[in-house]
Amino acid sequence: KSKKEIPVPEFDLHIEKLVKSFKGMSNYEILTLQSETAKKHIEFAIRNRIPRIVFIHGVGDGVLKSELDFMLGRYDNLSFQDANYQKYGLGATEVYFKQNVK
Repeated sequence: KSKKEIPVPEFDLHIEKLVKSFKGMSNYEILTLQSETAKKHIEFAIRNRIPRIVFIHGVGDGVLKSELDFMLGRYDNLSFQDANYQKYGLGATEVYFKQNVK
């Protein structure tokens, strides 16, 4: 195929990528901001018929990944799995949107 493959949009949910300073933020506030950011990207992808996106959440204690999995599980029109291990290690989730659902 001569058509260039469009790169998959990646969204880094690490708190230092989302705010200038997170000093004084509680773990709950950080997780809430990360979750809200992920939700905005999911809604945007659905509205704009983007076929897939990747969330970079890191490994850590797995709290953000668990939160992300829970949130993604509440949508009917998408599926998700661990993103490419060679590229991201265990720290990313790839989301696929089922576009024909209206």
